[in-house]
Amino acid sequence: MTDWTEKHRPRTLDGVIGNPAAVNSLRAWARSWEGGIPETRAVVLSGPPGVGKTTSAEALAREMGWGIIEMNASDQRRKSDIEAVALSGSISNTFGDDGTYLAAGSKGRTLIVLDEADSFAGNSDRGGGSAVSEVIASTKQPLIIIANDYYELTRKSSAVKTKTLQITFKRPQKSSIAKALYAIAKEEGVDIDPEALERIVENSSGDMRAAV
Repeated sequence: MTDWTEKHRPRTLDGVIGNPAAVNSLRAWARSWEGGIPETRAVVLSGPPGVGKTTSAEALAREMGWGIIEMNASDQRRKSDIEAVALSGSISNTFGDDGTYLAAGSKGRTLIVLDEADSFAGNSDRGGGSAVSEVIASTKQPLIIIANDYYELTRKSSAVKTKTLQITFKRPQKSSIAKALYAIAKEEGVDIDPEALERIVENSSGDMRAAV
């Protein structure tokens, strides 16, 4: 069975529903890299699950023509993991998707994405929080840190509060979710009872991914 959450994931920033201000701020930050390395090298996307944070990061890379390195903190959360993947990628010269060499500081860039970063906690963290701070301070590539709980993240890394741009994603309005679901149903050739769709929207509690 086809996974509709992936099939109908927005491919562009304009397709992300319910957070136009957040999307515009993210796009403006990305464009600040066009003139070289900006003062604010990292951005934190925070907000509840299913509101488009990871989708927006991936769509931004496509829009800007950047490569992308994604790291999920649930799977790789030790300091050594972060240093091996995110830190090395953020300070080195990179290669484009077609294999073309891109010198650091050229137009070609690689977006580093640290997803679920607020899960760095407890004994299993093994220095992951300090490694995140190091990436923020030294990155030569655009860095997006994604978290459900911004304040938990700042508790683990002081650099998050002082050296990043915070962008908050909110739960979309019910009407926006309903409109998106109707569009998906139409594309899939599915007839849906308006009352059933209303129930789906209500039960999703603003989580677009859950609604789909």
